[in-house]
Amino acid sequence: PFASMKRLAFPGVHTLNIAYFIYFTAFGAMEFTLVFLAAEHLGYGPRQNAYMFVFIGLTIAFVQGGIVRRLVPKIGEKKVASLGMALTVPGFIGIAAVTRVESAALLYASLALVSIGSSLVMPSFSSLASRYVPDDRQGFALGVFRSFGSLARVLGPLAGGLLYYGLGSYAPYALGAGVLLIPLMLAKGLPEPAAAPGD
Repeated sequence: PFASMKRLAFPGVHTLNIAYFIYFTAFGAMEFTLVFLAAEHLGYGPRQNAYMFVFIGLTIAFVQGGIVRRLVPKIGEKKVASLGMALTVPGFIGIAAVTRVESAALLYASLALVSIGSSLVMPSFSSLASRYVPDDRQGFALGVFRSFGSLARVLGPLAGGLLYYGLGSYAPYALGAGVLLIPLMLAKGLPEPAAAPGD
């Protein structure tokens, strides 16, 4: 995807793809190690872990189905994505704190922030990836964008596992919260899609 991105010389495209890649890598690290944390610090078994992921899935479905489509027309994809990342950061910090206080309530509150945040980021970034390019390049642009997501799905769990068992169970989330500040800052510098080619 890095080589293909060079063929998309349009304002905002490169920054968007890098921001998405960093965000999704950190998210993948959190997602992959979550069951380890729940088992180690809260004694969760398969049933409790299933409930946890059902909660995440329902939260994401509710936000994407009912909130994002109403929020984007009002404030735009760029602000919605930035809001989502701003919510994800304290969510990661809260998950890291679970390794110290071992509170299920804190875990679920943190997962709510992370789920809401990712529900705002993912569709907003995907929309921007298509709106930053002319109509005849949208398919290619979205292909590159999703390739960065696929690469993040590989690197995120790998990094998460190494951090979890190498530095400690808090590491994927505490360090991930710091890493998430990078795409948050990058997103604030994105151009408004109305000024991009193809609009």
